[in-house]
Amino acid sequence: MVQFAGSLKNEKKRTQFAEAFLLSYLEGYTNVNVINEYWILKLDLFMKYRMVGTYKFVMNNWKDEPINPHQDYLDWHKNRIINDLPYVTIDYKKIINAIPSIHA
Repeated sequence: MVQFAGSLKNEKKRTQFAEAFLLSYLEGYTNVNVINEYWILKLDLFMKYRMVGTYKFVMNNWKDEPINPHQDYLDWHKNRIINDLPYVTIDYKKIINAIPSIHA
């Protein structure tokens, strides 16, 4: 959901949306499931994996075009991947602390 929520370049808005979405999602999820803090802290790794997949998809989907219409999108992703930057900078401990049913 974060990928489709507004501008990629506005990190503050992207992060605010991501934290609000994750908090809301986990509140509902933990009403019927159990999740360990360990897995919440692994979400950043998953997001990085997802970023690589998205980059590869966009790059390959328009590979026959003389100019990729999504070059800015590709450049942004490439920079984050090469520099090992997260897609969003979420305070996962804040999320975990906000939901008492998440197990340590």
